[in-house]
Amino acid sequence: MSAAAWLFWPGGSAAPSAPAAVTAAANDSSSARPAAASGFFARKWGEAAPPPDRQERMQAMLKEINTTGPQAVRHGDLQNWWRNGLAQCRQLGGSDCERVLRDALASWSDRKAAAIAAAALDKQSTVADAETHLVQNMNTPLLERLGKLSALRKSLMGDEAAQAWYGRDEAAIGFAAAVNAYAQGDARKVALAQRMTQVEALRQQYYGPYYAELKAAEGAQTAYALEYGLAKLDVKDVTADTALRNALRNKYLSPADATAQAQQDAQAGAQQARVQAYQSALAELERRYADHDNSAYLAEVAALRRRMFE
Repeated sequence: MSAAAWLFWPGGSAAPSAPAAVTAAANDSSSARPAAASGFFARKWGEAAPPPDRQERMQAMLKEINTTGPQAVRHGDLQNWWRNGLAQCRQLGGSDCERVLRDALASWSDRKAAAIAAAALDKQSTVADAETHLVQNMNTPLLERLGKLSALRKSLMGDEAAQAWYGRDEAAIGFAAAVNAYAQGDARKVALAQRMTQVEALRQQYYGPYYAELKAAEGAQTAYALEYGLAKLDVKDVTADTALRNALRNKYLSPADATAQAQQDAQAGAQQARVQAYQSALAELERRYADHDNSAYLAEVAALRRRMFE
């Protein structure tokens, strides 16, 4: 994805990460934790006993994730359900949390969803290994690379399981790639209202069955970010950008949120200015010192870093 366009786009979730990294995180294994004999809270000799209510808290957690699991399957967000379940289980001090969550599938009232989740979990290591061997040209457009990756996942995991595990993530990546391409291409040829209509059509296209949920969960911050990203294409200078931000904050946000957003924007702008000034000064040092191992060069670089960032 080109850095010339937006690196962030409002999608109702965190900014999409690299698919391989997502897979690695989702396959996080509890085997790295200290071994335990059996049960949720098995202890080694000499360890303190768990709080008396921890078993009840674990049961409450399992009840909650058993309720949300089938929904995660339908919404293509199973990998986040799995990751969050592991984190909650471990936070409560549970042992062998992967087994705990897999065993909990037997309690799902939606048996089809439970079967899909089990199939996805069974194939995780196979898919992760295959992804490491999938060779793709990084100069190929992101949507094409995503298509090949998605096809590989479905071939190994099956359509339903792959959709349950990767669906929401792939939708976010696909939408980000499509809107970046649009921003670099046809967006500047039309008025802001047409841009917003086109981007909304792209969101509906890429999010598909998740679109209604996405829209229902949106708030004022998303609307602000979306319109700002599109309107910024017409901005020519810092003064115009500041005026645009102020106008959109007042349009979409409460006074308190607008003030907080303004402070965040000011901090981000100051940080960006420091980075740009540092890069410019560093380029001048590199021009003056052909030998970058020169002690004087290294001393000036260290001094520059302290001056800019400490």
